[in-house]
Amino acid sequence: MTNPVKINGVEYPSQSAVARAFGVSTSHVFRLLEQGKIETVGTAITNNKPVTVRGVEYPSYRQAARDLNVTQSVISQAVKNNWLKGVGLNHTKPVPVTLYGVEYRSLRAASIATGHSIRTVKKKCKI
Repeated sequence: MTNPVKINGVEYPSQSAVARAFGVSTSHVFRLLEQGKIETVGTAITNNKPVTVRGVEYPSYRQAARDLNVTQSVISQAVKNNWLKGVGLNHTKPVPVTLYGVEYRSLRAASIATGHSIRTVKKKCKI
């Protein structure tokens, strides 16, 4: 059985309901209840840093991570390494390509075999 939680005169049926309503984790709600600070839920000042990934502007790393189905640390590392263009792309098995009538296992394999850059291979091949 869950205990209702009352915040600023509004009663929520459970800690989970509070977490959903304020966009925080249930563990955060639990901590605030233990500390007697539940009235402060959802009022934290955040250091949201905007980030742009492949032309899409996000108000924060957190929102970008949610929308791209990655963690915030992935976004942070991508910013640090200047590799935002690849964040959230589904890197799966290599796709076979045909270049000059020869089929290669992947863009990389075609690049190595022909001595062309991957960029050049992309332009010249059929994927």
